[in-house]
Amino acid sequence: MLKVGSSWGSIDRYGNRRSQRDFPPAMSQVTAFLAPKFSCALCVTAAMVTRATETKNGDGERVGALNKVFGFLYRGRVKMKALKKTNRKLYYAIKWVTLGGLLAASVVWA
Repeated sequence: MLKVGSSWGSIDRYGNRRSQRDFPPAMSQVTAFLAPKFSCALCVTAAMVTRATETKNGDGERVGALNKVFGFLYRGRVKMKALKKTNRKLYYAIKWVTLGGLLAASVVWA
């Protein structure tokens, strides 16, 4: 667990106390320069992730986009697991064609 104290990096992920002088001066200067510029971006990103992962807890509440995508992919996963039990060769053929297509698409897109 990463604990954050009053100053940046006061307790590391192993629970050891660290102070600003443990970091090189250039690191402190870079951090001091970048922190105000990215704090707004982090807030916006956090808000977007929160909206995208909303769950429906009651009537009238929306479901986030990531949860909708996960529901769609999970249904496909259940079907693929059933296919794997009945026809392993077809399952692996579909799996490798899909992975190869994703790899080819990422190479072409990049």
